[in-house]
Amino acid sequence: MSPLLLLLFAAFGSMVAVFDPFDGEDDTGTSEDDAMRVGDEDPLVDSNGAALSEPDPNSEAESLNEGLSDSDLVSGSEDDDILNGSSGADAIQGGDGNDVLSGSADGTGDDGMPDQLFGEAGDDVLYLGSDDTGVGGEGADTFIATADAQGNVTIEDYNSEQDALVVETYDKNTSVSHQTVSEGSLKVSLSTGLTITLPGVDSPLNDDVISFVLANPLHDGG
Repeated sequence: MSPLLLLLFAAFGSMVAVFDPFDGEDDTGTSEDDAMRVGDEDPLVDSNGAALSEPDPNSEAESLNEGLSDSDLVSGSEDDDILNGSSGADAIQGGDGNDVLSGSADGTGDDGMPDQLFGEAGDDVLYLGSDDTGVGGEGADTFIATADAQGNVTIEDYNSEQDALVVETYDKNTSVSHQTVSEGSLKVSLSTGLTITLPGVDSPLNDDVISFVLANPLHDGG
């Protein structure tokens, strides 16, 4: 298993459950009440179906270029980087390597500003907060809508065949309310009020595509 996957939840502790947001039924995109029920405590998996385990405290990934001002341009290297923004509307570029990107200064929370995250080459992890936009680039990427996110998050190049879509939540009753396709984009609406927009996706997602996970309730959105 790559060090990137072991880093995935290092900042906020372990996840306690994975949910089926559609309760085992195929979603047609028309239902207003697709129920999500708490399932067994199955392990969270990456885009290749491999189980994610506890983070490796000896990981060699670099943490660099943390944003310092209100709005920053943060760029990674050819290595595996951990890149954070600041309190403003940031642009984060991963470069080569398997990178972890967040527009928030704490790495996994939500600063409430519309950040732009570009994974570029490699298998990247993008933490998306309120009104953030993510572009994974080449590779099998993992897009995480943070538990503190409000409004909308946009994933410009989501590919359900290779990328992973994860929704953090503090509420075990969080559900997919409905899915709507309009003008070549899919909008997934959650019971929390958050929407996820997927340009280029022209049909509702199947019931095994979105992974709902309980976030550490002690995590502060930042």
